[in-house]
Amino acid sequence: MLVKKSIFNFIILCLNGVIGLLLTITLLIVGGDIGQWCIAILCLFVFIFGISIARFLQMSNSYKMYVNIYGVPEWNRTTKFTDEEIIIQDHTSITKVQYQSIKQIKEKNNVIMLFISDNAAIRLYKDAFIEGSWEECKIMINNMRK
Repeated sequence: MLVKKSIFNFIILCLNGVIGLLLTITLLIVGGDIGQWCIAILCLFVFIFGISIARFLQMSNSYKMYVNIYGVPEWNRTTKFTDEEIIIQDHTSITKVQYQSIKQIKEKNNVIMLFISDNAAIRLYKDAFIEGSWEECKIMINNMRK
């Protein structure tokens, strides 16, 4: 449900941007009164706010909620690669993932994404490995997925 709601909000946000841009271009060419300019500027403002500032506010609110729930200011996640499964621990919660459930591995710069499904992934950082390296871990994961 969350994904469908997010997609719907994104579509509405883009429509606001397109309408605001088209109105602005039309008003620049044809001219218009103050009310029409206000609507165009409002649509553009909603689009710009939604794309830039709202995402930052959402991340900030999520972090505040995390601090309130767990009572700690830092998000410490431990990921262990055992012979049987991947164990992810966030303070009090533990998630176990089977190697066979990893659908795809993507790398970009220092970030590694182990995709479990289309909208779920485990995020890792190449420079955050304490024992071994990402290259060793990648070989192990690929061997365990078979």
